Amino acid sequence: MNLVDRRTLVDVELLLLAQAKQQAERAVVDEREQSWRNFLEVAPQPLVEYVLAVDADIVADRQAFDADSKQWFWRNHPLFEHVLEGLRCALYDQSAPGDRLGYVQARMLKYAEWALAWAYARQRQPLTGGVHYDHVVQELAARDFLAWSMAESHVAWQQPELYLERWRVAATRDVETLEQAGLHAAELAFLAAYDDDSEDTYAQ
Repeated sequence: MNLVDRRTLVDVELLLLAQAKQQAERAVVDEREQSWRNFLEVAPQPLVEYVLAVDADIVADRQAFDADSKQWFWRNHPLFEHVLEGLRCALYDQSAPGDRLGYVQARMLKYAEWALAWAYARQRQPLTGGVHYDHVVQELAARDFLAWSMAESHVAWQQPELYLERWRVAATRDVETLEQAGLHAAELAFLAAYDDDSEDTYAQ
């Protein structure tokens, strides 16, 4: 094979590699677009708006997000994965479309109280010698978050709709407590939403 043939072969190989890369990139984009369309088909509108709000926060803080996305979510939207998992659970349980908003909101609140208890556990570390998720922090979190007892909270853990019912009438409005529970502006807007088409007890 002469030099011209080799150069031609290299050019063809590079072209094929470039085309393969472009096709792979298009496939990733197409997959993401299809995932987003699938999400839009099943998610309540307030959940869509919540996800878009989180996305806007990512865009506004892109450098920090790209540096460590896991840490970024932990600082800014620690309940995000629980919310998406709530939608998956709602679909698995075959919740009617009008019931899904309350289902996901209740799950957010359930893990918000859990997150608050862990925040208290970290605060108590100098006293306890470690980060302990014990009855003390659970009782404190239950009292400060929804003004109920740890025992009531434990019952609600198996019946998450009780969290939403309690939130509607007795939730804390203390900003520091809400932030420690992972509830920031986007989360609070989501929790304030009602599904006008829903007749389920979560949104009554």
